[in-house]
Amino acid sequence: ERRGGHDQARELFVEVATRWPKGSLADESLHAACLAAIDAGKLPETEALFARFDREFPGNRLRLRQEILKGRVLAAKKDFAGAAKIFQTVVTTTEIESTRQNARYHLGFALQQLSQHAQVLEVTEPLAVQVAADKALADYAGVFVLRAASQLELAKATAAKLKPGEDSAEKTARCTE
Repeated sequence: ERRGGHDQARELFVEVATRWPKGSLADESLHAACLAAIDAGKLPETEALFARFDREFPGNRLRLRQEILKGRVLAAKKDFAGAAKIFQTVVTTTEIESTRQNARYHLGFALQQLSQHAQVLEVTEPLAVQVAADKALADYAGVFVLRAASQLELAKATAAKLKPGEDSAEKTARCTE
């Protein structure tokens, strides 16, 4: 079971950070423990690990990646506005492109949950371009599903605004060609 794997991974990462708190991988181990806790759906434990990370590694180089995880917890709690704010801050603050693209992906999801479909398309466009060009970014291929779902919602909203019997501009253009 995947959840069991996440639980075991979390425990091992916490053990590394506890045994070697000044080790070169202590911060990464605790960050990985946070990620494993989120993936296992253990939100209270994730928040406790966040507090520990913030206490033991203030101003750490992984701070913005931790912020993305905090946004994911807010999204899991259905606080999509709070999550979107965190993700947007990371997108505009980070100098690391992989962190920016990770935040963009999650920002698109949060905005979609807020029915802000035009913004979903706007913020995910750079990520979609990169994923299409670089197969190494396949983990973010879900961005195409996010974008398609938002495009569909925008099309539905446009169609709902048309009066019965009124042709859309696209249909009219096809008929006059």
